[in-house]
Amino acid sequence: MNHLRSTPSEGSRGNHSPLQGSGGGAPGHPSVNLAIGGVVLASGAAARFGENKLLQEFQGRALVARAFDCLPETLALRVVTTRWPEVAVLGEAAGLRAVLHDFPDVSDSIRLAAEAMEGLDGALFLVGDQPLLTARSVDQLIEAFRETPGEAVRLAFRGVPGNPILFPASVFPLLRSLQPGETGRAALKRAGTAARLIEAAHEWELLDCDTPEALEKARRIAAREGKL
Repeated sequence: MNHLRSTPSEGSRGNHSPLQGSGGGAPGHPSVNLAIGGVVLASGAAARFGENKLLQEFQGRALVARAFDCLPETLALRVVTTRWPEVAVLGEAAGLRAVLHDFPDVSDSIRLAAEAMEGLDGALFLVGDQPLLTARSVDQLIEAFRETPGEAVRLAFRGVPGNPILFPASVFPLLRSLQPGETGRAALKRAGTAARLIEAAHEWELLDCDTPEALEKARRIAAREGKL
């Protein structure tokens, strides 16, 4: 039987707060009061990895903790959607609201995330297995969205798109009605909304750890680059 549990956090206790107040624009900027949320999608069954990759060690913590770090404290709402109680506990400890569920498909996780973001002007969707993503790139996505709040923005490297994506509220209904196997790209296509691409400083920021080999590669890069 499918069910979900949404647990509100007691407060925002993340490690990164790049924006002051509810908006990141200059005084008088028309988008200064936009309410933007952030969600970490952390529900994957990790079939290619062979075990729960989100709990694998990365720089002394669980892999998924890196995604939590990248959500600024000043976002209007921070959420993690997950099938894993251990991930929900980690998210709550980082100040996120946990939506714990046992639905089977990626589209289910996206639907729950979009439902949690209802009433906001936009929502940043991160994946939980992209540990080299930097807070700087997240800041750039948020600032780009504030400049053109009716458009989606998406991180890319040399024009090749990846994650995260920041969706405008107009796309939320389509995210809530995805078919099994579909992702946010399908919602953007149906909306006729082309995502504005924001270039990452490094290609490795878009690396996701779908396999043990990819995780080892990410560890080597992190060791070489130092604190990200």
